[in-house]
Amino acid sequence: LFSFLLISCSDYVDNPTGPECYLYIDKVLVGTWELNKITTNATVTTLEFTPEQAGIALTSTFSADGTFQSTTTSSEGVEVDTGTWGVKDAVLHIKIEGEEEETSAYTLNGNVATIESVVPLAGVGDIPAVLEFTKTN
Repeated sequence: LFSFLLISCSDYVDNPTGPECYLYIDKVLVGTWELNKITTNATVTTLEFTPEQAGIALTSTFSADGTFQSTTTSSEGVEVDTGTWGVKDAVLHIKIEGEEEETSAYTLNGNVATIESVVPLAGVGDIPAVLEFTKTN
């Protein structure tokens, strides 16, 4: 069972529940985000793809209570993941139900968020990527 703590030492905290400064809810991330660009360095050249070019659609909703839902649509169908989230030191912590916690550095610029991640590349495996999301609400 994943233990989710909200810190009490940040301006972004709602309802602190623990004495330690661990994860907090960044109110700017609360809302629905759609993937609009994937940038990879799989080769010597930087490659940019739209989700359509990559054959996927990804929408994630981060709630103020520390829960999230992410919906991915691809040629393999629709996958919906749910779990918990929080941030610390510009690192997004996501815990999908039934999986290990994942961490990714992120930045925010207005209604655009970039998240460092990995994406699968046929014949190569997982490669580093920067995912750019736009906030839709």
